[in-house]
Amino acid sequence: GPAVLDFADGRVDGVLGCPPCQGLSAAGLRDDDDERNQLLFDMHRIVWSTNPDFFILENVPSLLGTDLFRSFEESISSRYVLASGVLNAAEYGAPQLRRRAIVIGFRSKLGIEPSLPSPTHGGTGTVFNYVAGRVDNVANRDTRSDLGLSMDNELPSQPLTNLHSA
Repeated sequence: GPAVLDFADGRVDGVLGCPPCQGLSAAGLRDDDDERNQLLFDMHRIVWSTNPDFFILENVPSLLGTDLFRSFEESISSRYVLASGVLNAAEYGAPQLRRRAIVIGFRSKLGIEPSLPSPTHGGTGTVFNYVAGRVDNVANRDTRSDLGLSMDNELPSQPLTNLHSA
């Protein structure tokens, strides 16, 4: 905290963080007691001690349903207004299907209501469907559901980015 403020000439506008929570990852062992899960509270400590105008937290989707996150949210919301949800990186132009939990917080006294960004990509195109083991058109609702893509009726017209579309 204080060392960060000294380095930043006494003011931090924003904090961006992705504290490793391997114990919560679908790719990991799903161990709630994994000590790395506690790194979420290091993010809390840094935000609390530097008091930035905003913070953005990125993590595994399962984080949002944990008691760990509820504790974080309950404490941090005494100073920050929050927006949280799960986004898929493919819907923002990344050539990878990657669902991530995003939490955006603005200091309450700023009077800003945070919101998650709307997708910019994904209404059309093809993608390798790992569930089915084939290339699928994302216009198919079942494919969209399988891949964790948005199910909104109004999808962006920009196609998903993939490595074979160049």
